[in-house]
Amino acid sequence: MVKVKNADYEEYRKYRDDLHKGRIMNPDGIRFICQANEMDPVKIGNYFIDMYSKFKSEGLYGSH
Repeated sequence: MVKVKNADYEEYRKYRDDLHKGRIMNPDGIRFICQANEMDPVKIGNYFIDMYSKFKSEGLYGSH
């Protein structure tokens, strides 16, 4: 039986939490965001900057 390190399990748990809360991108999600922003690179970039700010304010990402 394979044993998993606590750090590896915690990383996996965080991944599952992010997946469950819809914070993991997949090709369909990226396509949807691009189409919703009319394939405009500036609008798409602004969307991702806004989302980053939201996640950062929620404490989901560090200050980098």
